[in-house]
Amino acid sequence: MSTETTIGGAFEQVCRLLKDVGVGEARLDARLLIAHVTDSDAATVFGFPERGLDEEQVALLDQLVERRIRREPMAHILGTREFWSLPFEVSRDTLVPRPDSETLIEAVLQQFPDTTKEFSILDLGTGSGCLLLALLSDFPNAKGTGVDMSDAALEIARRNAEALELEPRAVFVKGDWADNIEARFDIIISNPPYIPTREIQNLAADVAEYEPVSALDGGVDGLDSYRMIFAQLPGVLAEGAYVFFETGIGQAPSVAAMAQESGLQVIDIKTDLLGIERCVVGSIKFSYDD
Repeated sequence: MSTETTIGGAFEQVCRLLKDVGVGEARLDARLLIAHVTDSDAATVFGFPERGLDEEQVALLDQLVERRIRREPMAHILGTREFWSLPFEVSRDTLVPRPDSETLIEAVLQQFPDTTKEFSILDLGTGSGCLLLALLSDFPNAKGTGVDMSDAALEIARRNAEALELEPRAVFVKGDWADNIEARFDIIISNPPYIPTREIQNLAADVAEYEPVSALDGGVDGLDSYRMIFAQLPGVLAEGAYVFFETGIGQAPSVAAMAQESGLQVIDIKTDLLGIERCVVGSIKFSYDD
């Protein structure tokens, strides 16, 4: 781009470049990239197209556009992604939080409308910590533990907790699901890997090439992680606890059946904004110590 580029001119150029390589939301991405390099917001991009970009901003914008052309996710380029109206740091070590997963937060709030209660929450496969921290932001008296196998992901989650001023109530530990968790919890939430192995190569490039395979690969049928989690649940469910599991397309009936086989009562299956069955809700009405 020219060193005399204006915001409006840059917007048109970036849109054209991204559209030419098939980026689906070229206009939105262009606005976000320009807002990022100008340290402003989308309103500024719209409202002040005549403003000029300096040489440093033009150079940075060129670099970011090239990364997007290579299909690097916008969240990785910008370093953050909004989830449940909260900003989360993300990296290649974590899944990018998606609106689909907000279905789990909505399900918890529907089940527990009294947000003043002192719940204990366990987030299995916490990644960026978005599920646990979103819940803690809405339940000010709750405490939670996030578990992940990735040290790098756990560090991201801890930084997100600190940035959101939730670190006094959030603990993050390394583990293989709930294998080394000794406490029992009122709420267990999880978005485990559920993509069948053979389908990963068919995912969009910004997912398949940039997001951690370990957070995507659910085994031959996509259900391996659920099997492991349900086998470990007896050791971490408090009496009367509820579980909330995200599921892939068409997987909710299978996950619900696993829940029932493990002693849970399936309360509901929630759909996302597209009408896809996205969240299996279960509860336990007795103590495993009985």
